[in-house]
Amino acid sequence: MRIRVVSRLRLSIFLFILVTLAFAAGWQVASSAASCAGADSAAPGQMSAVTTRRIVVGPGDSLWSISAQFAPSSMDPRFAVYELRKHNGLSSSLISIGQQLTLPDTWPRADIARR
Repeated sequence: MRIRVVSRLRLSIFLFILVTLAFAAGWQVASSAASCAGADSAAPGQMSAVTTRRIVVGPGDSLWSISAQFAPSSMDPRFAVYELRKHNGLSSSLISIGQQLTLPDTWPRADIARR
């Protein structure tokens, strides 16, 4: 009789933990999808809280020159190139003319006037 009670208790605890983890994972996926879907769009008639600063790659531009132009002057240029690559999902430093890049939000807005 005691074995059955312990087995049922263990099963109940296991199921509770499993359901809690499944709920937490679902919550995380749903919140990530919602934040990605609404990051650049706003409802009609409303301004978006997130403003994306985009630049178009021109002739002679490189990630290094773009980083030198727009990154904070106190930032190490190597880290600025890395941050720009990571922010745009680039697997290498190769960019092409006409390609659109977004600047990281951590870079100050005043620096965009330098271009």
